Amino acid sequence: MHATGNIRPNFLSIAASGCLLAVIVLGGCAGSAGIGVGSALTAGSLPAPDALIASNPPTTVYAEIAQKALSCWMGPKGPLKASHIFHADAASPTTGGRAEIALHERDLSQPHPWGGRVFRVELSPAGGGTDTRIEMVNIKLPHDLADALRTDVSNWAKGADGCQAQVVRPPVPEPVAAPVVAKGKKKKV
Repeated sequence: MHATGNIRPNFLSIAASGCLLAVIVLGGCAGSAGIGVGSALTAGSLPAPDALIASNPPTTVYAEIAQKALSCWMGPKGPLKASHIFHADAASPTTGGRAEIALHERDLSQPHPWGGRVFRVELSPAGGGTDTRIEMVNIKLPHDLADALRTDVSNWAKGADGCQAQVVRPPVPEPVAAPVVAKGKKKKV
C-alpha cells in the first residue's frame, strides 16, 4: 500500500492463486474446458450442466413433461407420491412460455406441508421460440434418483415414454388385507 492509500495489485499473487491472470490476459487457461483464447467469459456462454434442447415450443414440452411426471413420479405407483409435492408454473405461450416444475419435500410438521425444493426443471424458449431449453437442477435428492429423474425428463422431452424413477425406486406394494374367515353358521334343522 502506498502512502496515498491506493492499493497496488500484486499480479504474481493473483497468478499463483489460480489461472485468473491467464483468463484476463489470454482469455483462457490450461484445463478450463470450453474456454479458449479470445473467448468472452460471460455467465451465458458457459454450458450449463444437465441442460438439453427439445425440438418443440416450451408450452408443448412443458405439457408433455408435467403430465408424465405427475403420472410417473407422483401417481399411484410413483416413488415420490408420499414424500414429495409436485409444483409447476407456466407462462402463456404469448409471453414466451417459460415454465418451471419443482419437487418439494413434504413436511408434515407444517400447516402447509411444502418443504424445501429438492429438484427443479426450468423450460425456456430457444431457437426463436421453436425449440425449448431444459435445465435440470438437483438440489437435495439422492444421486441415483436425481439421475433417474433427469433421464425421465430427457426421454419425455423427446416424446418417449417410460419411468426410470420407478425402476430406481420401485413402488411400495399396497398392504394386502388378511382374508376374512367366516365364522361357522348354524344350520336350521
